[in-house]
Amino acid sequence: MKQKTRQALGWKSTEGALASLHGREVWTMLKQEQIDIEGQTAFERFYALAV
Repeated sequence: MKQKTRQALGWKSTEGALASLHGREVWTMLKQEQIDIEGQTAFERFYALAV
């Protein structure tokens, strides 16, 4: 948890820190193939969510 919250210490707002942590969690879940989205790589699956 310390590793995940350390990156949020520089944010000036709670909303920014929360968005960053959510993004990191989604990225981790994609890399571990816990989310079923079409795409060959984790980056392609992450991009599919963003678009």
